[in-house]
Amino acid sequence: MATPNPSTTPTTSTLTPATTTPPPISHSISIHASRPIPLTAAQEGQVRELYYARIRSYCAPEIRDFALCATGRTFTIPIKCRQQRLAMNECMNAHASREEEDKAREEWFLQIPKRMEERQKEEAWKEEQRRKKREWWGLDDQGRRVEGKGVDDGRGR
Repeated sequence: MATPNPSTTPTTSTLTPATTTPPPISHSISIHASRPIPLTAAQEGQVRELYYARIRSYCAPEIRDFALCATGRTFTIPIKCRQQRLAMNECMNAHASREEEDKAREEWFLQIPKRMEERQKEEAWKEEQRRKKREWWGLDDQGRRVEGKGVDDGRGR
């Protein structure tokens, strides 16, 4: 086992209080481009949708100008709206970068708790609907009819 070189190893006398305390823990999720977290194809699609939405938001005026020019035209769009199309494409290409993709990925990760909460609310609503259905039709948990419960079918039984 090699012993550390005393000339390169800091001693307690050379350490300042700022270097002895660890850096504060950040609660934000950091995305490292060198080690991205693998996502499923569906999740990557959601990240891509966020990425495209961000780019469209940056280039909204150019997109609007092109759409106004193209309204009511068919095969003359490439000729009449060339300047607007070039401006729109230039804006989108200028903002379409790896940094924007990483920001969209980070935004996706930050939305995980919100999506989980929405999913839990939806599941709770579904379970409430199942409970109401069982109660209305007089069914037990397995879906079998319980005698004397449920809606009267009108046959006088």
